[in-house]
Amino acid sequence: MLRFLLLLFSLFSFGSTIDDPWDHFEFAITFHCYDKGRSEYNLVIEWWEDDALPKMEQITQSKFIRAKTGNFSFSMAGAMDGDEPWSNGYSPVAYITHDCERYAQPIELEMHVNTQCKVGQKSCYYRIIQDITSQEGKKYVNADALKMGDLTPFPDFHEDL
Repeated sequence: MLRFLLLLFSLFSFGSTIDDPWDHFEFAITFHCYDKGRSEYNLVIEWWEDDALPKMEQITQSKFIRAKTGNFSFSMAGAMDGDEPWSNGYSPVAYITHDCERYAQPIELEMHVNTQCKVGQKSCYYRIIQDITSQEGKKYVNADALKMGDLTPFPDFHEDL
């Protein structure tokens, strides 16, 4: 009986390594911050997936960056283990706190990406280019590019970190 249970366990373990339920996410991000009086600004960002149930699911960990003004490029990675059965695809949302504004005061920006990645592609690689100067509240944007099942680098992306 013990051998039978060990056999079942080993088959289940082997099978689960072949069929990875996780969809991996990569975000190649370039933010523009135009403030002639400063050389840097503070930025905190994390990515979530907007769901009907259980509402929001975290894709990435929070990232704190002391970014240079002008164009600043960085990447973030995360993963999701599927979505609702009736879902049309993943709907990523970035929660951002930054001080790229006239008085260098922290403001919050909720950036919803309209471009959906289909569930089960194994990878969703987003290219996001946005001007966040004085941007706050909710903003709906389209991804500048999206690769599904392909994590080869975007030719225009060169990370500053």
